[in-house]
Amino acid sequence: NYKKINKIISVIIKKKISSEDNLNMNEINEWDSLTHFDIISKIEKVFKVKFNNDEILKCYSTKNIASILSTKRY
Repeated sequence: NYKKINKIISVIIKKKISSEDNLNMNEINEWDSLTHFDIISKIEKVFKVKFNNDEILKCYSTKNIASILSTKRY
């Protein structure tokens, strides 16, 4: 899922990034709080899942997003 998640992030922040990296919100200037909700919304749509508030707060890196997605059925 890293590749798919990173592709979504890349499109939303309009920046070319490696599809294999563990991206982190704190390391990417373009990934601010407003962009975060765009990323979460797109991931929910693509993977057909819904994140609760606690999960949204934990979705600050590719690794965490993939981990949370692994607990959901999609």
